[in-house]
Amino acid sequence: DHYLRALELNEEPEIYLRLADYYSYKKNYKKTVESCTKAINLAYERINCGRTDNADNLLFCSYVKRSSAYGELGNFKNGKKDYLNAINILNPWIFFSKDKEFFEKEYYKMLKEK
Repeated sequence: DHYLRALELNEEPEIYLRLADYYSYKKNYKKTVESCTKAINLAYERINCGRTDNADNLLFCSYVKRSSAYGELGNFKNGKKDYLNAINILNPWIFFSKDKEFFEKEYYKMLKEK
């Protein structure tokens, strides 16, 4: 409830990310995906307005959390896509290297461990 009230006052990606944490804790993965998607969209809006403060961290955390939620929902295609987007934020050149295959394998390994 506190997060929803905070969003009524000011829509910020950080608040949506915290709300996603709450939904994930409650195992409401559909709402986790929705909150992460909103956080990602707001982070990109922030970047487009020239505010890059904390944007990479917000995007990375939102993609990782959404990837995990997609995995819990059985949507492995979107989960893998978000996982690779998160890795790409850390290292944009990964998609041009052999390491991409390594991270894809790690993603599937992570899902099997759940």
